[in-house]
Amino acid sequence: MTSSTRSACLLNTNLVPSVVSLAQNYTYTTDDILTGFIKRDPNGAARTDTLPTASQLITSLHGALGSGFNVTNTYLFLLSNESSDVSNTNIITLSAGTGITMKNSVSLSPSQLTLMAIYITSSSTIDMYSTLLTSTSSSSVNTLTTSSITTNTITGPSGLTLSTTSGNMTLSPNGGSLFVPATVQKATSGTLTIQAGSAGDLTLNAPTGVLNVPTTVRKTGAMNITTLTSGDLTLTAASGNVVVNNVLKGGIIANNVVATENAATTLTSTQSGGVVYCPQSTHNNTSSVNVINLPAPTVGFSVVIVFKSVGDGTSAHGWQITSTAANMIGNTVAQNTAAGSSNTNVSTAKTSVIRNGTTNAQAGDYVEIWSDGTNHYFWAWAGAATTPWSTA
Repeated sequence: MTSSTRSACLLNTNLVPSVVSLAQNYTYTTDDILTGFIKRDPNGAARTDTLPTASQLITSLHGALGSGFNVTNTYLFLLSNESSDVSNTNIITLSAGTGITMKNSVSLSPSQLTLMAIYITSSSTIDMYSTLLTSTSSSSVNTLTTSSITTNTITGPSGLTLSTTSGNMTLSPNGGSLFVPATVQKATSGTLTIQAGSAGDLTLNAPTGVLNVPTTVRKTGAMNITTLTSGDLTLTAASGNVVVNNVLKGGIIANNVVATENAATTLTSTQSGGVVYCPQSTHNNTSSVNVINLPAPTVGFSVVIVFKSVGDGTSAHGWQITSTAANMIGNTVAQNTAAGSSNTNVSTAKTSVIRNGTTNAQAGDYVEIWSDGTNHYFWAWAGAATTPWSTA
């Protein structure tokens, strides 16, 4: 027998289906198959169902079709998974009966439909083929868990979640564009990698709302994180630091801080790049009053501290900028074009830089601080001939 001599016959073209919803593995009867359409609900769990034997099928086909039976024909029937399980776990796996050779494996996810072909090879043997007629439907793909997906489109009616319970997840278009319209989630035990492959740039776009990158975004080559509409772009780390290893064009607008007079103001490493504005002080600076506490040195940390008012004439009524240890190194400068200038290099690490409240302190005096992870390096500038700076 050759395929060129065969005709394909759909069993029972009226398609009155056989409905099977047993909460257990099931062996299909020849009557199920002769209906031409088996609608199988696995009823709450994955099932491994079995076909009847080849001899049973051939005998039943001959008996049911009578003179219409021809061993040279290929007989077709449909099998569907009627589960509505959105977790995609209620899968039907099909096993061969005695004398049947499965030419390709059958594993039906919820809402999938396959066309089965009965190819009779002898009086007691059958080759069974299958063709998937529908991909996973939109109603059952809200959550999709698999080790590998190769497809053009995966959609969900109310959002699509790709998740890993452990290990890594990689979304890679290998050139072209990767569009992630909503939320990419992963378990905390793995790494989330969004990469553009060997060619092209990776662009993460938030047309509206917030772009949330929960863990690590990696790529070789250029990388852009942009907003499509006007406004600010905010990079937020729920814990830890936001690290930008290259140039972010357009600048970073950090949160600015107004120091509280007669209290302590404590900065964190996440406020790097910001500006602290200090009003005039009318209280003695101490460890808890008129003090700006710096975080421990962190690579890349920087801050500018600006004094908005002249001193009130009392030296102790100033501001104290204090680190976590003796790790402040730099220069204090007093500049006045009429009276000259003075510069003091502080090469021995100190714990604090103090801006005294004398009348020599001017509005616009400032301290710039940069950190290399070991020390805070500072430049303290005052617009007066006599320096209002001291260190401790």
